[in-house]
Amino acid sequence: MYNRRQSLKLLGALSGTIVAPAIAEEGQATDTQDSTGLDVNPHQSTWQQDLDRIWLGAKYWANPMENWAVVDGAAELVSAAGYRNVHLLTHQLTNPAGSFRMQAAVSEVQHGDVDSSVGFLIGVRSELNELKSNCFAANNGPRKTKSAGGAISSGPVVAGVRDGELFINESAVKFSGDVALGDVTIEVTGTPQGDNIELTLNAFDSQQDSVGSMTALVKPDVLLGNVAIGCNLFSNFRVRKGMSRYRIRQWNVSGDAFSVDPDAAWGPILWTMYSLSDSRSDEGFVLKLTALTPPLGEDDSDEVRLEVQRDGQWESIADAKLDHDAWTGTFRIANWDASTDVPFRVVYQQSYRDGEPSQHEWTGTIKANPTGRPLKFAGLTCQHDSGFPYAPVAENLMRLDPDLLYFSGDQLYEGNGGYSIIREPAEKAIVNYLRKFYMFGWAFGEPMRHSPTLCLPDDHDVFQGNIWGEGGEPMDMSDGKDQGASSKGGYREPVRMVNAVHRTCVAHHPEPFDPSPAEQGMSVYFGDMVYGDVSFAIVADRQFKSGPGHVDTGGGRADHVTERDFDTSILDKPGLELLGERQEAFLKHWADDWRGAKMKVLLSQTVFAGVATHHGSYNSFLLGDLDSGAWPQTARDRAIDLVRKSKALHISGDQHLTTLSQYGVREQRDSNWSFCTPAISAGYPRWWRPDEEGIPHENRPMHDLPNTGEFVDGFGNLVYIYAVGHPIPAKSKHRYERAHEKGSGFGYVLMDPETETFEIHSYRFLVDVTDGNPENEFPGWPVTLHADDNSGARRLFNGVNTEGWHGRPHFDPYKFDELSAEEQKAKIAQWNDEAEKHWSVENGELVNDGAGPYLTTNEEFENYELQLEYKTVPEADSGIYLKGTPQVQIWDSTQEAKFSIGANLGSGGLWNNSEGNPGKNPLVLADRPFGEWNKVRVVQVGARTSVWLNDQQVVDRAIMENYWRRDEPLRRRGPIQLQTHGGEIRWRNITLQPLDTEAANAFLAQDDDTGFKPLTDGKTLDGWIGAVDNYEVTPEGTIQCRPGHGGNLLTKDEYDDFVVRLYFRLPPRGNNGLAIRCPLDGDTAYVGMCELQVLDNEHPAYAKLDPRQYHGSAYGMAAAARGYLRPVGEWNYQEVRVEGSTIRVELNGNVILDTDLSKITDYASGRPHPGKDRKSGHFGFAGHNDPVEYRDVTIRRLK
Repeated sequence: MYNRRQSLKLLGALSGTIVAPAIAEEGQATDTQDSTGLDVNPHQSTWQQDLDRIWLGAKYWANPMENWAVVDGAAELVSAAGYRNVHLLTHQLTNPAGSFRMQAAVSEVQHGDVDSSVGFLIGVRSELNELKSNCFAANNGPRKTKSAGGAISSGPVVAGVRDGELFINESAVKFSGDVALGDVTIEVTGTPQGDNIELTLNAFDSQQDSVGSMTALVKPDVLLGNVAIGCNLFSNFRVRKGMSRYRIRQWNVSGDAFSVDPDAAWGPILWTMYSLSDSRSDEGFVLKLTALTPPLGEDDSDEVRLEVQRDGQWESIADAKLDHDAWTGTFRIANWDASTDVPFRVVYQQSYRDGEPSQHEWTGTIKANPTGRPLKFAGLTCQHDSGFPYAPVAENLMRLDPDLLYFSGDQLYEGNGGYSIIREPAEKAIVNYLRKFYMFGWAFGEPMRHSPTLCLPDDHDVFQGNIWGEGGEPMDMSDGKDQGASSKGGYREPVRMVNAVHRTCVAHHPEPFDPSPAEQGMSVYFGDMVYGDVSFAIVADRQFKSGPGHVDTGGGRADHVTERDFDTSILDKPGLELLGERQEAFLKHWADDWRGAKMKVLLSQTVFAGVATHHGSYNSFLLGDLDSGAWPQTARDRAIDLVRKSKALHISGDQHLTTLSQYGVREQRDSNWSFCTPAISAGYPRWWRPDEEGIPHENRPMHDLPNTGEFVDGFGNLVYIYAVGHPIPAKSKHRYERAHEKGSGFGYVLMDPETETFEIHSYRFLVDVTDGNPENEFPGWPVTLHADDNSGARRLFNGVNTEGWHGRPHFDPYKFDELSAEEQKAKIAQWNDEAEKHWSVENGELVNDGAGPYLTTNEEFENYELQLEYKTVPEADSGIYLKGTPQVQIWDSTQEAKFSIGANLGSGGLWNNSEGNPGKNPLVLADRPFGEWNKVRVVQVGARTSVWLNDQQVVDRAIMENYWRRDEPLRRRGPIQLQTHGGEIRWRNITLQPLDTEAANAFLAQDDDTGFKPLTDGKTLDGWIGAVDNYEVTPEGTIQCRPGHGGNLLTKDEYDDFVVRLYFRLPPRGNNGLAIRCPLDGDTAYVGMCELQVLDNEHPAYAKLDPRQYHGSAYGMAAAARGYLRPVGEWNYQEVRVEGSTIRVELNGNVILDTDLSKITDYASGRPHPGKDRKSGHFGFAGHNDPVEYRDVTIRRLK
C-alpha cells in the first residue's frame, strides 16, 4: 500500500481532474509514459464539457444506449440494471508486452443492495477480436473465469469496487476502512510480469487517499480486446431489482499496450443515406440525403448543413433540422446535376458547456447517374447480429462499388446488441430501436457514403416477428397478451415509434406516390425511383396486408399451416389484402409509366410465393406460411397481374433462403421472375426441399439441380424454381464461418438497359467476389434474364447454349408417352448425343448443318405466341413443329423442283393439313431473299393457329390437324421443335409468350361475327322462355342456373341450321347442357335433336360415366374428345355448328366433336333417341341444379 499523494503525477495537460499514481520515480519514463513524462496513447473523457444528452460521445459505445446519459458533466447510468457498460472505441489492448493504466472517478447515486459494483472490463472480445463485435461480446452478463498456473486464463477481466471491497473477478479485498461509494476513484494498471501480466487495482476516496489495493496475475492474451467501464458487473443484464446507479465523472486511459485509432470515433454524424431520382418534371433529378445523428440534448444544435465540393472549394447548399424522434436531418435538392460524381460533406457544430463548438464532418460522394452502362445493384436483407459486423459482406460491397444498395428489411432483430426491447412509451421505445438500428449503420456506413441506398423497414424493425399491418391499424391487445411477434393483425408499437422507424429508413427516398397517411396517421413510403435508366417501384408488402385472424388454419399458430392435406384454398377469402388498394393503384400507374426508363424492377420485402417447405428446424415441415407473399392468393395474383406488363424483375429478401423463381398465375411461368437475396446474416433457417416430401414437379432446368422445376406451392400458387441456396448444418463457432454455413450472403444484379438484361448473382457470405472462384455463388447462379422473360415470355434460346432443349427426331409423341421414364431418359440421351454433332451456337445464333435430330424444347406449351427468326440457304427444307406436330413449313420458294408441291407459294403454311383445308397453303408469298433473316410469329390456341411471316399474315386462325392421329384433336400441350433437313439453317431471338385464359379467348373470339346476333344482354332474360325463374342474371352480367334449381331455359325463337358461340364457366362438379333443336317440353337429351353435355369432366363423381356423357358429347349418342376443358372457375370458349344432321363442337380452339347423328346406331340408353332427327327447335340451357354460368352468347342462322 502506498500514499497516493506521494506518488501522483498529472495525467497530462489535457485534464487535471484525475491524478494518477506513478509507478516510476519522478521524471522517469514508464511504459504508460514517454520520455518527457507525458502519457502514451492517452484518452481523457470530456463529459465535464459535454451538454446533457443521451449519447455519451463519439468515442464511446454504451450498452445499452437508452440506459446511459450525460448528466451534469458526467456519464450516468440512468436506469439501474445488471451488466451495463460503456466501451472506449478509440483504444484497444493489442500489445500484451506493453503496460497500461485506466482510471475513473465514479459516484454512486443509487445504492444497490444486490449488486453495487462498478469497475473496468478488460479484454472484452468476440472470437473476431475486432472493435465492433467486441462491443457486444459481454452483454449477456458475467462469465465465470478460469485460472491456470496461478494466473487468470479467461476473460473478460472485471476489476473495480463494490460495497466495502475491491475485486478482480471473483477475488476481493476489503477496504482499509469505512468508505462510501459516493465519490471514489478506481485505477487499474497492467505491467508485464514474466509470462503473465500483473494487474494492480487501487481505490481512492474523495480525499484521494488510498482505501485499498490488490493484484492479480493474468495470462497476456486474456487482456486483448476492448476496454470498458460498467456497473452491476456481477448481475445478469435482465436483473433490475437491487441494482446500483453510478455517475462516471472522468475516465482516463494510457499505455503502450493500447493501439489507438482516432478514426474509430463515431459521431455525431453517424452516417448518411441518399437517393437520386429523375423526377420527370421541371425539377429534373432530385437528390434526397438524410444524415443520422444519435439522440442529442435540448441545448445541442439541431441543425446539419450539406456542402458540396466544386472546383476544389466547399460550397454550402442546404441546411436541415434534425427530427427529435428519429434524429435525422433530410435535405432535398432539385435540379441536381447528375452528370458527374460530386463530393459532399455533412457538417455539424457540436456545442459544449464552455460555449466553444467543434465542427464535425461526414464526407461521401453523390455518384453520377449511371447511364449508358449496366447499373450495378446490390440486394441485402436480414441482419442477425450473430454475424455482426458482417465484414465479409461490407468488404465485398466496397470491392464491387454498387450504383445502388438495397436493404429490403430487418436491418435489426429484437435481440441485436443484447438487452431487452422497450415497447412503450414511444419515446423510450424509439431510443431502444435507434441503438439497434445504429449497428446497421456502423456495419454498412462506408458503402452507403458513396452509393445511393434504398432501405425498407420490415417486421423486426418495428419489433414484430411478423407484420399484418391491416393498413396501419393498432394491434388489439385487449386480451392482455403481448403479441408483438405473433399472428395478430396490426402494429404492436405506438405509431410514433413506427413513424420514427420509417423516417430512419426512408426519409431519403423519393416522395411517395400517395403520401396520405395510413391509419393512426402512420406514414407510407410506396413510390418509385428512376435512376440509371431503370424505374424502381418500392412497395410495402406488409403494411396493408390482412392478418391471419380473418381465417382458420386449423390449429396451432394462426399463421402456420402444418397439416399436409389441409385445403389452403379456403384461406383465400374475399376482401383479403396483400398490397392494398392504394399500392395496387400505384403499381397500375407505374407499369404504364416508362418516362425516363428502359427497364423496371419491383422492390418489396418478401417473395410472392411459398418457397420454403421447412422452417426453423431441419425436419419442421410447413405446408404454408401466411407471412409469405403467397397469401392471400387472389391478392397475390392481382399484384402479379399488375406488374407483369412492366416486365419488372422482383427483388426481395426476408426468407433467409435465396431463390430465383418465376411466378405463375394462370399458367406456369406466365409472369415475372423473382430474386430473393440471401440474408446478410441468417438467424431462423428455412429450406425448400420438395423432392424429399414427394411434391411433384415438371420441367426441371437443364442444370438438373434438386428441388428445382415447376411446382405448386402450399397455397396452390404456381411457381418455377430455377435455383435455391440452402444452408448446411452449422457447426462452426466462428461467426463468419457459421454465417456462411447458414446460407448467408448477398445478391448482386447487373442491369443493362441497352440489352434489357439482368445478370443475377447470389454470393455466399465468406468469399472474395473478385477472385473468380465459381464456388463463391450458390448453386445455379449466375443467371442472365431478359426483361421480356418477366412478362411471362420465354426466351427459349438464351444465345449462349442449348439449355432448355433436347434432341428429338420426327417421332410419334404418343409412342414416346408410352415409354417408361427410364426409356424416355435413355432415348433423349441418345438423341442428344446425335444432336450435338449437328447443332452449334455461333454469335448468339443456333446453327444446324441440315441433318440430325430436331432441337426440341424440354417444356411443353398449350396456348402461346411464338416468335423467332430464321435464315437458310438455297434448296433447304425445314419447319417448326407446334406441340410436337408438323409443321409450319420453311423452304426454298424459288426451288422449281418443288413447285408441284407448293414451294412457289412460300413458307409459313401448315404443311401437313389436308389438301384444300384452311392453313395448308400460305395466304401470301412473304419469304425474304436468301442471306436475310425471316421473322416468324405464330399464335396458337388449342389447334387454332395463325402465322405471320415477315409481318404478313400467311395463316389465319386455321385448325392445325393432328398429323399423328387424324381423327383426334391436336394434342393439348406439346413442345416446339426446330426441324432440320436439306441444308444449313440458323435460328435466333426465339421467344414464347404463354397466353392466359383471357388472351386465349380473345384470340378465339376474333372470328368474323357477321350475321351473329346476341342472345344475352347482360342485364335481363328478355328473349328467353321456359324455366326462367330458375335462372338469373348475375351482377357480372352472366346467365346462371340458380343453385339447387334446374329446368330448361330456351330461346323464344326456333332455329334449324345455326352456329352458336358462347363462354361458359363451370363450378366444381358442375353439370348443365346445351339444348339443340329442342321442343318446349320434355327431356332435352331425348326429345330434342340432342343435348350437348356441359360438365366438369374431372370431378371424381363423374369418373365412371359412359364416354358419351362427358362434356361436349351428344348425350348418349356420340362421345366428344376429352382433356380440353379449362380448369374449374375459368371461362371456356365454345362454338357449336349444327347443319342438317351434323354437329361440330369446337372447345377452346379444339374440335372435340364432329359427327353425323343420322349415322348413329348405338345408344347409351339402348334405344334410339326420338328427337335426334328433328330439323328445327329451340336453343337453350338444360339445368341440373348447379350454378353453371354463360355469357356473350351469340347465334347466326345458316339459312
